[in-house]
Amino acid sequence: MRYYIGEELTAADNWEDVYPPIEAPRNYKDPQKIAEYIERRKYELATGEASMNPLTGNVTRVVAIKNKADDIDVVFDEAGAGIGAKFLDWFLKDTGMDTDPTLLKEQLVVGCNVRRDLRLMAIEYIFVNGSLPFSLWWALDLEADFRYNQIPGFIDPLSAIFGTSSTDMAAAGRRFGLVEDPEAKEENLDAEARAVLAYQLAKRMGL
Repeated sequence: MRYYIGEELTAADNWEDVYPPIEAPRNYKDPQKIAEYIERRKYELATGEASMNPLTGNVTRVVAIKNKADDIDVVFDEAGAGIGAKFLDWFLKDTGMDTDPTLLKEQLVVGCNVRRDLRLMAIEYIFVNGSLPFSLWWALDLEADFRYNQIPGFIDPLSAIFGTSSTDMAAAGRRFGLVEDPEAKEENLDAEARAVLAYQLAKRMGL
């Protein structure tokens, strides 16, 4: 069974406690320009690096498309607190792995930056439930039969095609004619658009 997922991330409320204090470059002398720089840098971190950092990032929405033969269906689309843990619980039940772990060998999860985002979900699961059951070890890349960029496993089409997960997914979509807006940026793609793009890129790979 193939699942194509897209996620939206945000920084935790206390993300600034983890990062060193933000300071303007030393050549900045005007107090207003210094304040503007610090605010701009805070925004950049909160919507970028801090939202992706395992210590400070939160998953706020998950969309999953399931593909069986030629049927394509959005089967999960939820947002809110604890949604990463809720998605992993749903995934176990939907695949049947919660009662039959051998079904692990039949699963493939595809998503842009899927390894990072599954790790964030697993961390959230541990926070919400107290521990990570062995049936979800694959989310932390601990299950030997369920590996990164392998089948069965979780595949990042950005990494597989371009050699790095840091490729801007909107630009990757434009490269293959899948994203028409020339101004689109990765940060502007919502979870559903990311799931659809993961599906389209995977299909270009023949998955």
